[in-house]
Amino acid sequence: EMPQPQTATELLAKTFPPLCCFVGGLLAEGLTILAGKPKKGKSYLALDMSLAIALGRQAFGKFPTRQAAVLYISLEDGERRLQRRLQAIQPNLRTPQGLDFLYAFPRLAEGCLEALEAYARIYQVIIIDVLGRILPPQTPTRKSLSEYQEFTDALGPIQHLAQDNRIAIILIDHVRKASAEDAGDTIMGSQGKFGVADH
Repeated sequence: EMPQPQTATELLAKTFPPLCCFVGGLLAEGLTILAGKPKKGKSYLALDMSLAIALGRQAFGKFPTRQAAVLYISLEDGERRLQRRLQAIQPNLRTPQGLDFLYAFPRLAEGCLEALEAYARIYQVIIIDVLGRILPPQTPTRKSLSEYQEFTDALGPIQHLAQDNRIAIILIDHVRKASAEDAGDTIMGSQGKFGVADH
């Protein structure tokens, strides 16, 4: 059966609710890629922002937040480092509510989407640190795909999941070492990632 096209008139007649913004001017519902060079503070920034959202306080002492439950999936840093960072962000913190952690997660094509679907019922913000740890394992098929196609296929379903559930999913990612005129071009597989990322 052929898909039924939507008319422009039908599209224009629709009313959409405003985007849910979790950090004013920085983080809205949908799929966000947070990319930078290794050891430049991406995880620290994401953790600081996570705590602000969970507590409903200003992010970075400046940006208003919408209080929400946050799941931080830390696939590179363990408990010790995260505890140290949380204590550095807010030394007197003892029992913050609304911020939870996972240290292992299935890869795409091995249960990742199903797990995200389940957590999307509980958390409004999900951070995956880092993207490379959830990509499908290297296979001959994967090697033959273009970088663009690979990332479109891999990240498209995550984008739809975030949009359908009206949550924010942040993928932390590394950039290439080589510099480029456009900072976006340093992101590995940038065209495919940019194609599916909302922010």
